[in-house]
Amino acid sequence: MSLHTYGGFVVSNRVYPDEQQLRALAHPVRVSLLGLLRVDGPGTASMLAVRLGISSGLASYHLRALGSAGFIAEDVDRGTTRERWWKAQHEVTVIESVDSVPSSPHDRDLADVFGRRWDTGRNVAESQWSARRVEWPERWLRARDRSDWLLRVTPDEAAEAMAAIGSALQPFFEQSLRRRDGIEPMPDDAHFVGLFASMVPVADIGQVLSILAGLDDLEHDPGEDPESRPDPESR
Repeated sequence: MSLHTYGGFVVSNRVYPDEQQLRALAHPVRVSLLGLLRVDGPGTASMLAVRLGISSGLASYHLRALGSAGFIAEDVDRGTTRERWWKAQHEVTVIESVDSVPSSPHDRDLADVFGRRWDTGRNVAESQWSARRVEWPERWLRARDRSDWLLRVTPDEAAEAMAAIGSALQPFFEQSLRRRDGIEPMPDDAHFVGLFASMVPVADIGQVLSILAGLDDLEHDPGEDPESRPDPESR
């Protein structure tokens, strides 16, 4: 049910979009529609339009574009003569490094756009939690986590570490699919969680450590300047 992934999960129905598919996926409405179909299962233009707060005509237009690009297909078992049902064709979209996928500047820019959307989505999820965490049950307060690791590894070891994370999450990913499809009952206290994994080389470890420690906050709100205090050793 991931829009963007860089490995780890063993999912057979994943898609590696080519340059033409990347262009088709570039519109925010299309990314949102595809995400809903993967998360909630098949739906109609009217149903999806309500979820996104757009017109059914606009939703239908972008659904057809996604269908033409191969991301979704008509669900003929559910469809009627009055309204078409759509279903996702894949569970995961793999958008590889912008250095190895598209060659043209335009398509490289598209890959960068997807990366920025990923960052924004992660930040929004974190902001939603921070703003409303007092409303969540105690069990969720204990279960949530926010961690960072700074590792000294080779490129191969970095890839191995990400694959290990994906392997550990694999059973939960498959369980989520079974619950979505009604194969397994949905527990009353089950809820969507966002786990955003990112591993990148760090160019300036000192700057990262300073931000994690909050030194950048001191620059904006220095408070009492220790240099202004009298030296107790001075006479």
